[in-house]
Amino acid sequence: MHKAKGNATMQRELDKCGENNSCVVAVARKHGHKFSPATLTRWQHDHTEETQ
Repeated sequence: MHKAKGNATMQRELDKCGENNSCVVAVARKHGHKFSPATLTRWQHDHTEETQ
């Protein structure tokens, strides 16, 4: 997610995904990153707990 913030093209593509983690994974894969929708869901869960 940190790399996406520094890449305007990737950020626009991710913005179009909304809450669709499969779309987010597809965009990430297109830009050379590999993780599953489940991994992203776990990261989101962990990250959300940290910010609350």
